[in-house]
Amino acid sequence: MRKLLVVDDDPNLRTILQQSLESCGYEVEAARDGQSALELLKNKKYELLITDLQMPGMKGTELLE
Repeated sequence: MRKLLVVDDDPNLRTILQQSLESCGYEVEAARDGQSALELLKNKKYELLITDLQMPGMKGTELLE
């Protein structure tokens, strides 16, 4: 199964993305911000990262760096 990580500070959008992708057969984890995503990325590998670019704290572009 393909593992995806969704990162967004908007809980509604995060939930919609997670549920939509899971209904397509993906295993999806979600993080509320860049720092939470980094914690997940320390211990797991994902095939795709979908991130909001304009988040408080760490922006999506900083996360990708």
